[in-house]
Amino acid sequence: MSANAPSNVFPVLASAAEVKRRSEQAAARGGVPSLAFGPTLAMVLVIEDGEKLTWVDAAALDALDTLYGIDAEDPFALARENLRARTARPLPRKAIANGRDAWFVGHDDGLDSGRLLLHDLWRPLKEQLPGELLVRVPLRGVVLCCSNVPADMAFVDAVADRFVENAKGAGVVATPWIAWTEEGWAEIEIEA
Repeated sequence: MSANAPSNVFPVLASAAEVKRRSEQAAARGGVPSLAFGPTLAMVLVIEDGEKLTWVDAAALDALDTLYGIDAEDPFALARENLRARTARPLPRKAIANGRDAWFVGHDDGLDSGRLLLHDLWRPLKEQLPGELLVRVPLRGVVLCCSNVPADMAFVDAVADRFVENAKGAGVVATPWIAWTEEGWAEIEIEA
């Protein structure tokens, strides 16, 4: 990869349904490259231009490869490097509400869902919790987390639902619960 590779290419999380829809729309340009992140989720590449994030389709990825030699086997390598360089350690978090073990995690830069690819950066947060580290991603730029305490999970569910309702479709991911494990992240079913 070229030393002057673009520093504005990043990964973000999307629903598999949105990736499919956008790939169909971009079929003439080769679809949308994605990295499976679970049964219903995928990471996609975006180019950041100011506050705007533009999805990278296959034709744009080919152009980046031609210009900068981006690894065709792992087009997400550059995006991960860029995001890691822009991510504070430890991951910043702020309480959603007083008296709750539930937090917003990230930088509030629209790229927080992509930081799930930086699995090692989540370990310190996991080690501070009494149980599992669980995450919901209602929007690409919003990551909510808590432990597997039922009251906190119900609270985070309600907050995630409000984000989705207020977004009116823009940037919605609306993930199921995702659990941090030693091997990576795993979508999980929560029994009611």
